[in-house]
Amino acid sequence: MNHPGISLVFSAQAVSDSFPLDRWPTTERGLNAVGGTEMHARFDFTGSNVLVTGAGRNIGRSIALEFAKAGANVAINVRRNEQEGELVAQEARSHGVRVNVYVADVADFNEVAPMITAVKEDFGFIDIYISNVGLRLRQSLEGISLEDWRRVLDTNLSASFFLAKLLVADMKRERRGRIVHMSGLDGFIGQALRAHTVATKAGLHGFTKALALEVAEYGITVNTVVPGIINTTRPKKHYPHWDPIRLADEVPLRRIGDPREIAWTCMFLASDEAGYITGQAIHVNGGLAMF
Repeated sequence: MNHPGISLVFSAQAVSDSFPLDRWPTTERGLNAVGGTEMHARFDFTGSNVLVTGAGRNIGRSIALEFAKAGANVAINVRRNEQEGELVAQEARSHGVRVNVYVADVADFNEVAPMITAVKEDFGFIDIYISNVGLRLRQSLEGISLEDWRRVLDTNLSASFFLAKLLVADMKRERRGRIVHMSGLDGFIGQALRAHTVATKAGLHGFTKALALEVAEYGITVNTVVPGIINTTRPKKHYPHWDPIRLADEVPLRRIGDPREIAWTCMFLASDEAGYITGQAIHVNGGLAMF
């Protein structure tokens, strides 16, 4: 196991919104080198129904849009900001697919259950779902209240359990399905001042492995995607020392990742070509941490 530049102590899929994105080391050179800027053209999800939670911005937004470009109908979930979700939906609909927005806190079973009922009524069978919500607070152990612990647990771990409870039975009946959970490096390398995040991210991959074994006989795959430093915006409060320029220099590929690279990883795992991959954690971090 190799962790070059262990000062990657702020290494999940987030950056402070105090850093202008035009100062980030470019990702286009790296994407163009592998012909990646139109990667969606390599996948065909025409007719598939995909649910993406946390899809109003950042990685979730890219996942929803890339699946739409590849022909999938997309159910977009946002926690509260319906307008944000509608902006993503409008762009996704430009690709000629069906897209609906659902406002619900998927960390609350009393909200996610009726949402899934509505999604099924609108789309029918959900072929693929991406559990993409996450909460990464920076707090000392003494500073973590019981409410904070519960909130992080429900967001980072319970939400994926709730989706499985509500959707896996249909997949088992159809004997097919793809499930992708979004995790973070914290759960694999540890992190000071984020005990609740580390515990829940590690727990999420444990849940992934257990679920993968349970549903494998039905032709369903379950995997975790683990982003490294990705070009997204997050509040400075929980990332006070975030310096994307310095951190990009610590990445062996010498750049930060594009949200589309996470989306394309999810698309591969959802494809027929990935049918023999299950129970795995796929790290997308430019070589920042190697397992």
